[in-house]
Amino acid sequence: MIGLGFLTKQQYKQMSGRAGRAGLDVVGESILVVQPTQKPSVIEMLRSPYDKCQSSLLYQDGCGLKALILNIVGLNIISTKSGLIDFLKQTFLWLQSNQNNMDNLLKNIECSLRYLVDNNFIELSKLNDENDFHNSVDLYIKATNMGKATLSGKHNDG
Repeated sequence: MIGLGFLTKQQYKQMSGRAGRAGLDVVGESILVVQPTQKPSVIEMLRSPYDKCQSSLLYQDGCGLKALILNIVGLNIISTKSGLIDFLKQTFLWLQSNQNNMDNLLKNIECSLRYLVDNNFIELSKLNDENDFHNSVDLYIKATNMGKATLSGKHNDG
């Protein structure tokens, strides 16, 4: 058990994959300590197939996507909306989004940007004189002082 939930096969595989000394050992050992009443559940977990792997960026109303955007903007990895799209094209989330739900993904990106702007974490400004501000890909994105403070609070220097 982890907290109140039972260990999943993915969690066990992740933890046991860290057994041994990286770069020194080719094998490692993993020991599960369970109550006798949990043994059947553990055996079932070990024999079960893996769950389908899903990107976590859209979990909890897109918190992961919002955090990712704030981080890559605040760390000056990207500075334009087109740069953001190019970055996101390299994520597992983008890979999972087939043509049928690409529109949904783009809406989630827009909602995340809007949330970050509305809550004063980032600012958007036009690169040119286009009239269509919301649909323009050519937008500068920069972190506000609030966004930078949020990032520095997450990255402990000490």
